[in-house]
Amino acid sequence: MCYLGGSWPKEYHGQLFMGNIHGQRLNVDVPERKGSGYVGKHAPDFLNFNDKWSQTLDQRYDQDGNVFIIDWYDKQQCHTGNAAAHDRSNGRIYKIVYGDKKATQVDMAKLTDAGLIGSLFSSRDWTARHARRLLQERAAAGHLGIRESLQPSKYLHLSGGIIDHLTPADGSQFQPDNPVVQRRMLWTLHSIGGLKPESLKMLLHVSGAMRESDHIRAWAIQLLCEDHKPGDAALKEFARLAKEDPSPVVRLYLASACQRLTVAERLPIVEALLAHAEDAADHNLPLMYWYATEPIVAADPAKGALLLAKAKIPLLREYITRRLTAK
Repeated sequence: MCYLGGSWPKEYHGQLFMGNIHGQRLNVDVPERKGSGYVGKHAPDFLNFNDKWSQTLDQRYDQDGNVFIIDWYDKQQCHTGNAAAHDRSNGRIYKIVYGDKKATQVDMAKLTDAGLIGSLFSSRDWTARHARRLLQERAAAGHLGIRESLQPSKYLHLSGGIIDHLTPADGSQFQPDNPVVQRRMLWTLHSIGGLKPESLKMLLHVSGAMRESDHIRAWAIQLLCEDHKPGDAALKEFARLAKEDPSPVVRLYLASACQRLTVAERLPIVEALLAHAEDAADHNLPLMYWYATEPIVAADPAKGALLLAKAKIPLLREYITRRLTAK
């Protein structure tokens, strides 16, 4: 569980909680951004049950930010083909509450479309996720009446005061230029069919004025390739980003997008990516670049040899050479 519940102390927000079934406890890792992704740093254990039968298998937060834990309480911890070895008469559910936080009853299905849009700006991720789900379900059923009003030009640029008439269901407030809100709006637009390729191509140019704008560009790349072919104009932009974009996150998404492109379509992108010598020590990018490169080398050794001459990442030069000699 990545805690985004909102009611626990701030130091727990964004931390990763994992049930350690052999250690009868909840371990905690703190994700720190590094290069194209994240690394986890160990934090103190959140909870130790001091009971070897305890096996916490699932943690999730509710609408109030409280956390429910499922504990498969069983002496048998390891896999076995003997069904009788497990004690199915036990099992426990815990609820962890910070302070005197009270439980509330929520029925978001009763909200109007505008109310659900407002809930996307909530500081509680549970509220925003269920709002997005309901909007998607209404769109799929043909019951969403505001699809055309959700335009990226209104919600995905820095522009204060554009949502003053929308109030989150839980009363909390996020500003429209908050990077979390930007991504929520993008995902919602995509899920209800409200994003057109032209809008996504526009987002490829969102730059430093917006915090964490590289994630907007990255998601625009992914969504352009998800349900349809990106088209020549988008491919040209991909090649430009591969050459010019300063963010390793964007380059990671470009390498991933290559998996959905033909050899000819990906070649200019890969050529630009392999020129980034600064990515040689990244914990994701060299292998991701190789997965994008290998089909080119396999299909056309001559083009592979040209990539070998231009590649500035040692691992890629090694792999291209081995692939060429394996023909």
